[in-house]
Amino acid sequence: MGRKPKTTRVPHETGNRNSTADANVEPHSGHAPLRADETTRVSTPCRVTFTHTRGRMADMDNLAIKGILDGLVQAGVFANDTPEQITEIRHRQIKGRDEKTVIVIEA
Repeated sequence: MGRKPKTTRVPHETGNRNSTADANVEPHSGHAPLRADETTRVSTPCRVTFTHTRGRMADMDNLAIKGILDGLVQAGVFANDTPEQITEIRHRQIKGRDEKTVIVIEA
C-alpha cells in the first residue's frame, strides 16, 4: 500500500482558499502603529507609489493595496481615499532579499 500524501487544512474563517504559504504575499511587519504626533497628514491631491520588494515576484493584480490605503485613512494620513484626494496610484516590483513595501506620497 502507498503512503497517503500529507495535506494541510486551512480553517474556513481565514478566507484563504490556498492551503500553502505561497498565498501570504505580504509578511507581518511587526512595527508598532504611529502615535498621533508622528503622523504626517496629507490634505492636497496626491499620487501614491507602492514599491514592493519581493523574493518571489507576484502577479500585479495580487498586490492588493486597498487595505493599505484604508489603513492610511484610519491612521489619519489621508482624510479619505477618494479620487479627489488620491489622483494616481502606481505599483512597482523589485526582486530582492529583504521583502518590504515602500510607500511614497507626492503632493
